[in-house]
Amino acid sequence: MRRGSPTINLLSPGARGLPDGPSGAKTAGVRPEDVSVGAAGGVSARVVNDEHLGAETVALIEAEAGTIHALLPTAAPVSEGSETTIAVRAGAPIWFDGNVRLIP
Repeated sequence: MRRGSPTINLLSPGARGLPDGPSGAKTAGVRPEDVSVGAAGGVSARVVNDEHLGAETVALIEAEAGTIHALLPTAAPVSEGSETTIAVRAGAPIWFDGNVRLIP
């Protein structure tokens, strides 16, 4: 597991193809490595920036009302300005309540 970079994506439940989450969920945390790019059935998105870092690529992706980070293998077919789709790996969101406390 990575620590801190790129930062976790904080999203609203139900946004960008996420489920609504458990009762009381106000925020979903999604790690960049849990974002699938080019996913069949994903939501429409556009690559804003991509930074190749040797063994991996960090992509900044715009989808619906905001931007998110995705951590991808270097060979991932992304480039700045390209249209794609994204999805969040099933079971990946970390749910928080309105006081930013973890919902187990």
